[in-house]
Amino acid sequence: MGRGGPQVIPRPDGWRPGGTNPWTSTLQRADAADLFALSRVEKILASHNPAAPHLDGPSTPMRPPFMNATRNSAVLAPLFEHEGETRILLTRRSARLRSHAHQVAFPGGRLDEGETAEEAALRETEEEVGLPRDRIRIIGKLENLTTVVSSSSITPFVGIVDGTMPPLVPSPREVERIFHVSLAELAHPECYHEEVWDFADGTFPVWFFDVDGDTVWGATARMLRRLLDLVILSK
Repeated sequence: MGRGGPQVIPRPDGWRPGGTNPWTSTLQRADAADLFALSRVEKILASHNPAAPHLDGPSTPMRPPFMNATRNSAVLAPLFEHEGETRILLTRRSARLRSHAHQVAFPGGRLDEGETAEEAALRETEEEVGLPRDRIRIIGKLENLTTVVSSSSITPFVGIVDGTMPPLVPSPREVERIFHVSLAELAHPECYHEEVWDFADGTFPVWFFDVDGDTVWGATARMLRRLLDLVILSK
């Protein structure tokens, strides 16, 4: 299909190219199979404290909230091993949805009353793509972030799919495509790029991943950038 997808990117006037690939020097020195091994990723996430300031090591923060969040959501970044590669599951949201239509996202959604963020992430994943919650082992969290359009506070969980990935069935109301991509591919220079956008409350980097048939940007790209920072730059 080629890199990039059907998403309409609402670039503001005056946007400009951002920084270069932050992982190039590390990737040149490392063996990709070892660097992205699922066992290594699990160890890193298990020891990561998303509430602690990360002044040393991986230094790219999740961009600060643009506004106070008005609702709480949770998402799950499912990892699994396929043909010797660590891969991550993503979805393309349905055109029927009121917000973020056609955008690439992790499975997830709003918390129901009395539900924890972890319970919501697992429930939404099962509802959206048919991945049973008892097949997923949560290994850690990334930093919370707030979306710009929907003013939603998101808690991102990272989990491992135990065993072989079962057949997945997208919820027609919410998901129009399910796909997966390797962590090594996401870090490739031809996949990742950065732009600088001016917003009402400041100037921020905006990150993009042009994968086969889709473009990942927005909150999901911010989560992927943070995950890759942790995996690639951790000692």
